[in-house]
Amino acid sequence: MKRLLLVLLALLVFSGAVLAFLPASLALRLLPAGSPLQLQDVRGSIWSGSVAQVRVQDRLLGGLAWQVLPLGLLRGGLEADVQLVGEVSARGRIERRWSSLQVRDAEAELPAAWIEPVLASPALRPQGELRLRIHDAELHGKQLQSLRGELLWQNAAVSGAVVAALGDLQMDFASDDTGRINGHARDLGGPLQLDGGFHVTRDAYRAELRLFARDARIEPALRWLGQPQDDGSRLLILYGKP
Repeated sequence: MKRLLLVLLALLVFSGAVLAFLPASLALRLLPAGSPLQLQDVRGSIWSGSVAQVRVQDRLLGGLAWQVLPLGLLRGGLEADVQLVGEVSARGRIERRWSSLQVRDAEAELPAAWIEPVLASPALRPQGELRLRIHDAELHGKQLQSLRGELLWQNAAVSGAVVAALGDLQMDFASDDTGRINGHARDLGGPLQLDGGFHVTRDAYRAELRLFARDARIEPALRWLGQPQDDGSRLLILYGKP
């Protein structure tokens, strides 16, 4: 038993040394061919490194840095704290175990302009801040096993054909056994009353949202969204490909 422990400790030390000194540029080889993710100016080691620019489909997100946690090796996996700074600010913990990838306690802030294509109203431009929180997520290969989190649209507003402040809006979501993501959208009080549901699959998303103006001053903005209903609300149906 003592000899086995010594062998295991030696392997851990060796693994740590490899991670400490292997260049981070080797991580580029792990990206699949044709990946929308582009990494530029990779520095440091796999143990502790950074990327000056991260792009996804020609959109610049910012700079990325990571730090591998030694205790993860003792648990038989690879854990790292990751931070992204730029147009999108994000931080979280990623854990790799065999064929699974887990994300825990991840948070991100990004401009509301990111949801402009989903809003589906060229006359209106979303304003405010988006705050995304992933409580936990797990991937097996490219298959989503579980996901749970929420998206807060803070100081939600629109500009363009009309200008209106809508308040704070939140979407809670979680995956089911089939991998489909189901969610509920609601307001947190304020000028806009929002209630509805949505779901996202690998191939498509669909949302049915009911909007009602608590404050008459935002009614001109709602005329650009959805169809009028008999009760004075508007029904907004959104669908498309992720």
